[in-house]
Amino acid sequence: MTDDDLKHMQAAIELAKTCRPVAGRIPKVGAVIAMGPAILGSAHRGSGTPDDDEHAEKKALSQIHEKSQLGLATAYTTLEPCTPGVRSDPLNCCTNLLKEAGIKKVFIGILDPNQSVTGKGLWELQDHGIEVELFPPNLAGQIRALNSQFIRSEERRVGKE
Repeated sequence: MTDDDLKHMQAAIELAKTCRPVAGRIPKVGAVIAMGPAILGSAHRGSGTPDDDEHAEKKALSQIHEKSQLGLATAYTTLEPCTPGVRSDPLNCCTNLLKEAGIKKVFIGILDPNQSVTGKGLWELQDHGIEVELFPPNLAGQIRALNSQFIRSEERRVGKE
């Protein structure tokens, strides 16, 4: 892990802090796509309203005009990327978008507490040859604190099943 990696992880966390979800069940997520010290794209998740529900990874990828750079790029996302099983449009899931973009490496802040996703996004990326690493514990702790409502919401949902 390099100083650039740590800088981009912190930038992703700062983006997540700008999220204004309409409900506690919606996570605060930031994503940065970078190549070395250069940030190619960055975004936070939408609020969750019908007209503002884009995921951070998709928004960050859409900012990159020179797609040929993506084969050398690394993604930093504060929450494990979603998988086809939890999206109404499975091809629009973040794991699929990252794979199609040709991203070489993904740093994940925390695993998604949604039991339909947790671990599956990480495995999906690794199964397609993408290197995956987790944020260091101190940064992951910041993300968990930032997403305490979302995490509680997922814990309550699991308890009802």
